[in-house]
Amino acid sequence: MLGEEEPPVLIARPSRNGGFAVTRLKHEAQGSGTIVSSPRVDGFGVTLFLADFPAFDLSVDGRTIRAAPAQIGDFQLHDLSVEVVAHLRRPLDAVYFYIPRPVLNAIADECGVSRLETLQLAPGVGVNDAVVRDLGLSLLPSLERIEHANRLFMDHVVTALLIHLAHTYGHVPKPPRQARERLAPWQQRRAEDMIMARLDGEITLEEFADECELPRGHFARAFRHTTGVPPHGRLLEQRVARARDLLLNSKLPLAEIAVLCGFADENHFTRAFARATGVAPGAWRRRRRG
Repeated sequence: MLGEEEPPVLIARPSRNGGFAVTRLKHEAQGSGTIVSSPRVDGFGVTLFLADFPAFDLSVDGRTIRAAPAQIGDFQLHDLSVEVVAHLRRPLDAVYFYIPRPVLNAIADECGVSRLETLQLAPGVGVNDAVVRDLGLSLLPSLERIEHANRLFMDHVVTALLIHLAHTYGHVPKPPRQARERLAPWQQRRAEDMIMARLDGEITLEEFADECELPRGHFARAFRHTTGVPPHGRLLEQRVARARDLLLNSKLPLAEIAVLCGFADENHFTRAFARATGVAPGAWRRRRRG
């Protein structure tokens, strides 16, 4: 796709009814440009531009239109139930989301609101939406290292994105205000135990919900109301807590501590630890042992 035989693809499963795909598109246009087409499917495509992109020709169900120039951070939305063909004449750098309609409908069902008819945004029109931009950019580190992607974090980001798109561009009403649901003590203990046993992040909201005998959306809300953080936030807290213990009570090198605590590598560990504590792990260890 667009000059790459196998571009990196993240698959999240924000519902039991299917997956949501995210990929990084990089393309160096040559000569007369490149024709890119999408197969007809029951779903939507979202292109989040990571660099400014000039106007280009876009064919939608056989009708050619001139897509507006996009600025960095803009996104364009396409209904993939009709044929979409783009003629790209300039280098492209973007994050692309494929959203099957059944996944959007499943999220609406979980939130107790009506299903959407469509996402209403004219093809070829760019929108600068801070929520779409920030959620999309938060997935870039995972796209760069697919093998270390945190599934729990991906599920959280994708669910938030789907709810925002359905409400803002599908005119689906906001979910009714929920009572502040909380986990029962046994459910909280079970969820915390699962996090400690799976610090690598290879766990999904669906697995938590099944173990706690709750609907997936109910579990996510109840966990946040009970602990003050979403499940992926608690995962990070526990990773950092375990790292502090190993830094203080062992002589293990930082690279080994990173692996034991579920981080992708030493650099990932250093960045996450510094964000959580305000100091790099090596400096933290020296101060505590000083």
